[in-house]
Amino acid sequence: ICVFKPSDEEPYTINNPRGFAPSPGITMRTGHTPGTGCYREVAAYLLDTNGVCGVPETTLANARHKNFSFGGRGDTCASGGGAKLGSLQTFVQSEATMDDLSPSVIPTHEAQKIAVLDLRLMNADRNAANLLARKRRTESGVTWTLTPIDHGYVLRTKADVAWCDWVWLEWPQMKEPLTKKLKQYVLSIDVDKDVEMLREMLSIDDAACDVYRASCNLLISGVKKGLTLYEIAT
Repeated sequence: ICVFKPSDEEPYTINNPRGFAPSPGITMRTGHTPGTGCYREVAAYLLDTNGVCGVPETTLANARHKNFSFGGRGDTCASGGGAKLGSLQTFVQSEATMDDLSPSVIPTHEAQKIAVLDLRLMNADRNAANLLARKRRTESGVTWTLTPIDHGYVLRTKADVAWCDWVWLEWPQMKEPLTKKLKQYVLSIDVDKDVEMLREMLSIDDAACDVYRASCNLLISGVKKGLTLYEIAT
């Protein structure tokens, strides 16, 4: 089972099913171009080296379905509407989202990996609903793992993230030392290699790549200095 997000149904694109029609200069977030979210969904997966942060497998795909939106014109795939380009992501079964749980039940590594991902990508849309929580049984009892989804607003050309964009900012785990595994992960980031991949595989523009360089360097420098994720984020 997978989740498909058509690029032309994103907010402020021509076939958005909720009526958010294209308008010059209007977008959901500054530094984001409507219709490019699918590329950023894929980028988040590709940048999550070895799946440390848990981004589900994601790729670009063309798909056809009778329920796709064609801007209220009455078109369908069967009547010539055609296939659509979008992001295709593995569906992840979960018992809850962070809307349903207290941060206190989340292990330190699981909480911190989300912050590392969002700081690196300067994610402008990390709310409780796009953190899926799954139970895992261990010898010491039941624990929770987190799966981050919805990465259409990463890699923007602006770095204007606010406190309300990062649901994890005030979690107590952010003021604890970074776990050894995540420290090694951050210090292994090859920014130049990442930028080359983003440009060649996904045509991410130079301005967005510049912001990515800056956010990665901020994260790496903070970790080298022994700062907590809270200190880096604020």
